[in-house]
Amino acid sequence: MMAVEIDARSVDKLRGDLPKLQVLHQDLLQLNHSELAKRMGGQLHVVGNLPYCITSEALLSLVSCPGALRYALVMVQKEAAQRVVAPPGSKDYGPLSAVLQLFARPRQLFSVPPTAFYPPPKVVSAIVELDFLAVEDLPKVPPEQLLEVIKAAFRQRKRALKHSLAELFQERRRGAVLPPRWASLRAETLCPGDFVELTRFVYPRWQRADGTQARLDIMFTADGERKYIDLTVRHPRASKYRSQAARMDGAAALTAEAAKRIRYPAVAVAGLLAVEPFCVESFGRLGLAALALLHRARQRAALRENGGLRGWAGIATFNRWLALLSCSAQFSKRRRQLGGGLGHLRRSCLCEGR
Repeated sequence: MMAVEIDARSVDKLRGDLPKLQVLHQDLLQLNHSELAKRMGGQLHVVGNLPYCITSEALLSLVSCPGALRYALVMVQKEAAQRVVAPPGSKDYGPLSAVLQLFARPRQLFSVPPTAFYPPPKVVSAIVELDFLAVEDLPKVPPEQLLEVIKAAFRQRKRALKHSLAELFQERRRGAVLPPRWASLRAETLCPGDFVELTRFVYPRWQRADGTQARLDIMFTADGERKYIDLTVRHPRASKYRSQAARMDGAAALTAEAAKRIRYPAVAVAGLLAVEPFCVESFGRLGLAALALLHRARQRAALRENGGLRGWAGIATFNRWLALLSCSAQFSKRRRQLGGGLGHLRRSCLCEGR
């Protein structure tokens, strides 16, 4: 058993009175439940009297690490308990209802009167049970994206989704249109499962040719459209590229680009732009698609600077980008030799060309 407490005096008191109890001096809202579950050797069972001033944040933190919790029994203000179990279409139905009902089976067990406390508060409390779903039954979307969509939809709960989600949709899916089936609906009429489907549309996931879902490395907006890039680094001296590299410069990058185009369909499942491969050889050579992308970025930069990057200035900027990418590739190669992976290259590529 472990207690989580943010107040230093309470931590000292608990450790003094209950020396066998593990006490974690930490803010509940900053707690990583996945790491704690690993530390405790299994899924967590949570029992607590949640601070009423942060009830919503505390409850939502319980679903921030899907699969880490098995069960929770918490005391909250009665109005908060009613929001947790509220059905779609009711006046209490909101973000807390939709999120928690997607990750657990909530039940309001019983009320706790003010007379149960000293001094008695001015509110009635309630005990809420959260029976968390099995991992295979959890929503297959990132919790933070799901929460962002739900909060945006309920921000103007009486308005149609085409209005309440307009800002978020413009930011995430510029150039696309909300389908008619969603446009005229209101957030308060959607069941929790509808928000999962809506999140998949706002945050598109990409289907590979083998049916698996892709995690793309770079996303940015250019020319009013959202661009999606999959980055890969190949070593030209690898055995599968050696014979081709001996006959043609850049063979490893060209082969990788072709493989990426085969792996991804020409168009995403949601009908968006195709994934663009960005291939870099470990000695710094770029593939043709990567060079074309950088040339387009240079042209956009020249227009943004009102012609200030034309001529030699534009060539110097382009060469600087190539040098940065080459240095990043060499640095990442060294890090990989030391066990550090390719994270630096994935973070640094295309920063100036966005």
